[in-house]
Amino acid sequence: MTSAVDYHRATAHVRDRLGGRELDWAHRPTVFKRYPQGVVAQQLALPPCAFATAQSVQSLQSLPMLLRGSPVLAGRPTAQHLSNVLGLAGGITRTGAHGGGLFHFRTWASAGGLFPCEVYLALGPVWESAGIAPGLWHYQPDAHRLAQLRHGDALGVAAMAAGLPDSSTRSTRLAAVVCITTIFHRTAWKYGERAYRYLLLDAGHLAENLLLGLWLEGFAPMWAGDFKDDAMNALLGVDGEREACLLAIPFFTGDTPDDFAALPAPVGPLGDFANREAVQEASRCAHVERLWPVLLGVHRAGVIEMRFLGRPQDAPPPAPEALFEDAPRAPLPLPEASAVHADRLWPSVSRTILGRRSHRRFAAVPVPVATFQSFCHLLCERSLQDRGTRNVVLVLGIRQIETMQDGVYVLDRDRRSLGLLQAGAPHEALARACLGQTWMQRAAVQLCMVADLADCEARWGARAYRALGLAAGRLGQRAYLAATSLGWGACGVGAFFDDEAAAVLRLRQDARLLYAVSAGPLSDMGP
Repeated sequence: MTSAVDYHRATAHVRDRLGGRELDWAHRPTVFKRYPQGVVAQQLALPPCAFATAQSVQSLQSLPMLLRGSPVLAGRPTAQHLSNVLGLAGGITRTGAHGGGLFHFRTWASAGGLFPCEVYLALGPVWESAGIAPGLWHYQPDAHRLAQLRHGDALGVAAMAAGLPDSSTRSTRLAAVVCITTIFHRTAWKYGERAYRYLLLDAGHLAENLLLGLWLEGFAPMWAGDFKDDAMNALLGVDGEREACLLAIPFFTGDTPDDFAALPAPVGPLGDFANREAVQEASRCAHVERLWPVLLGVHRAGVIEMRFLGRPQDAPPPAPEALFEDAPRAPLPLPEASAVHADRLWPSVSRTILGRRSHRRFAAVPVPVATFQSFCHLLCERSLQDRGTRNVVLVLGIRQIETMQDGVYVLDRDRRSLGLLQAGAPHEALARACLGQTWMQRAAVQLCMVADLADCEARWGARAYRALGLAAGRLGQRAYLAATSLGWGACGVGAFFDDEAAAVLRLRQDARLLYAVSAGPLSDMGP
């Protein structure tokens, strides 16, 4: 499978041809990665997260404040900073009984609750004052601790693989590179070859939380999606087949550098794994694992070996007329964000992230237009300009928004405006297309993420599919958090009859729905 477009078509759900899969419950994948004895050089228990303490001034920030501000780290980074970032990005929020065992709820949304992503950190010498040695570390969320896998200049190797500029010549200081990987079988066990779609969405959910946590603690992150896959996988000790890196996020203790440059950072001595074979075997998540040739094929097609794709933000976003059969009507500008946010009591960012849930019990009640406009603004704010977010178009189906016509609108995030594509709420038709999930009909907003897959692949190759999926996940997590901060509920939907969903939104041939999130007021706070 060398074409992302072909993969998307091959894994499309089609009515009357959607067969159920019998799950092998005896070999259900584990959701926490562990290394055998003798592999981990050091384990470091992180301090408890301190989001609501008086010492953490940043914790008082609401989501609108954080997204519009530019906090800067005061002083040197500490273990507490790292604890807060990782706890918000992918920590455990609560534990409950489920299926005869314990289920650990996390800060990020995951398809089927399978949590396929792992987080690694290449830490530099700036952390030595915090008692954390430079090297490669793995985050273990259930214990909220770090496990050191390699000593030495893992940061230099990660920076080189990510194509970062030489930070030693700049006033900024590169503190770390965070790598988000996926263990393919964890999600494919349930969703089969279509699982690559969900793996990308899940990684995007986690990445959005990570970015928000870094901003909250005063760090400056950079999006590095076009890293060299083999080099990064080798650094992490994963084989690229069972587990592979999907995304790198470097972050700085000062301002973010202006530009990417395909120049290697200085690389010092880097210790090897105590047992590389055992480290790779730790990616196994079940005693019996299947191979997924279609899934792995599309992932391999997007692998970068020796070259970088250039600065993605140079490419303009697609025009709506290229994606939709209906041309948007005269745009309706959103009022200033400060005006629609002003009279609302906002929770802190940490409370918002920790309180996020997937809710389906929506109430079909009128929504004040200012609340809806706040939701739209939160989708527009502070989006890192990678090629994925530039090319994912947001479509909103709305109903019972006071003073607004029910219909399907396209949201222009640059101009902060809404253009009506078609009149009439699409909720019932979209719910039918989403495998008959009737609970969607009661939501106030249907947020749909759309992209022209063929156009993006023609410009950037198969790697574009990864960028689009990650971006859709980021925007989906942002929608979850925007809804939570407004007192709404939200639930993501990745399963739909692809052609039917495209017909509901009146998409042109190569434009496809990637992800949908239902959001709106809840009838209660049940699941």
